[in-house]
Amino acid sequence: RPAGARLLADIRAGVIDEVVVYKIDRLGRETKVILEAVPLIQKSGAAVRSITEPIDTNSPAGILLLEMMA
Repeated sequence: RPAGARLLADIRAGVIDEVVVYKIDRLGRETKVILEAVPLIQKSGAAVRSITEPIDTNSPAGILLLEMMA
């Protein structure tokens, strides 16, 4: 999607250092997209944070929770 591509380009350029979403399922329409986007965002140096869900993607428990919420 165009907006997602722009978001990733801005993250790579260092313009964005944190992606904040209301719920993690708002990051993408499909589980696969979300599960591919989060590591890509983190690898580029940005963090992913959900306002309504306590997901810490830096821990194994957080990754499991991310997979369940996606």
